[in-house]
Amino acid sequence: MADEVQPDSNNLQIPGEAVSTPSSPATARSDCGITPLTPSASPRVEVRPRMACPFSVVVAIDFGTTSSGYAFSFTQDSEAIHMMKRWEGGDPGVANQKSPTCLLLTPDLRFHSFGFSARDFYHDLDPEEAQHWLYFDKFKMKIHSTSDLTMETELEAVNGRKVRAIEVFAHALRFFREHALKEVKDQSSSVLEGEEVRWVITVPAVWRQPAKQFMREAAYLAGDRYVVADCGGGTVDLTVHQIEQPQGTLKELYKVSGGPHGAVGVDLAFEAMLCQIFGEDFIQSFKVKRPAAWVDLMIAFEARKRTAWPGRANALNISLPFSFIDYYKRHRGQSVEAALRRSNMKIVKWSSQGMLRLTQEAMNELFQPTICNIVKHIDHSPVPFAEKQFQSMMFPPPYIIIVQCSWK
Repeated sequence: MADEVQPDSNNLQIPGEAVSTPSSPATARSDCGITPLTPSASPRVEVRPRMACPFSVVVAIDFGTTSSGYAFSFTQDSEAIHMMKRWEGGDPGVANQKSPTCLLLTPDLRFHSFGFSARDFYHDLDPEEAQHWLYFDKFKMKIHSTSDLTMETELEAVNGRKVRAIEVFAHALRFFREHALKEVKDQSSSVLEGEEVRWVITVPAVWRQPAKQFMREAAYLAGDRYVVADCGGGTVDLTVHQIEQPQGTLKELYKVSGGPHGAVGVDLAFEAMLCQIFGEDFIQSFKVKRPAAWVDLMIAFEARKRTAWPGRANALNISLPFSFIDYYKRHRGQSVEAALRRSNMKIVKWSSQGMLRLTQEAMNELFQPTICNIVKHIDHSPVPFAEKQFQSMMFPPPYIIIVQCSWK
């Protein structure tokens, strides 16, 4: 995998800004005005240095339109995914595993708080004083909808004041970086150095190139450099950028053509599973004789595929078109339920409502080949991620990997 390392904390301050304590009629709830996180009950993980892996933990930040969060895993136990601690505050009866994507700046444009803390603090301000504070809510889509996005594009706060969008996003990314690091260190029995953390930021596939470039620049402003892994529907493309100093422009060092390891591989695995259950000859015949019904079946699978995730315990129901059930009975002289029993495939069951029930194990089997191919593609890439020459000459620490996800 790519060697991603922890950014230098000295680079995290936006140029020209100094740290100051915001003044307010209310008292900030932590040093940087954020709601403290509830102590985690997760066991502490001992992080040991690994010769083949220069990082000890991977932290992924999901920067969403309405809510944001992060998750991390230690390379020593990569199967154990640690979600962001539940936030104190928030809405009653709602699981607060993520934080609202809202940011509050002081009247002198200093960072005050993010998420529930920003929202609650702003709402508690006296209306007259609130006019001087800068509150940004659901600002992510601004960079997608702006056709002429540049580094000087501005976002307008609720009070009408404007701030460069790049600074708003950098504040948010820095916030998650600091809190993710704190939580990681709390769960590690050894002292983690900055170079032991690899950072991941998700980038929506629907974004145009200027928006993706904007997020890269925001990450750099927050103290990071990066590799881009574009995981699309058909291929996985790798690109390595270097930030040219002092002008701050990007130079493309490597562009690796994508391997055929995109999300369509999950669809092919599902088709192979159907062939195993109902017979390859039947599936091929059905695709030719009932093409519209086959498309409907794959659309139904696509919808359920998007809801699959490793922590989901309940089965996913895939609706079989009536024409599939009828055609199988005509073609084979038996029901699809009988075919399932005969296949002895325990991880796929039949519902009396006419649906295939795919257990968590079944979904894992469908995703696993594609995931393994992506990992191998990165590992065997001609981009010399692991070479010392690459680390020291081309990408001195830190840098980051940005993952673009497209499941069709």
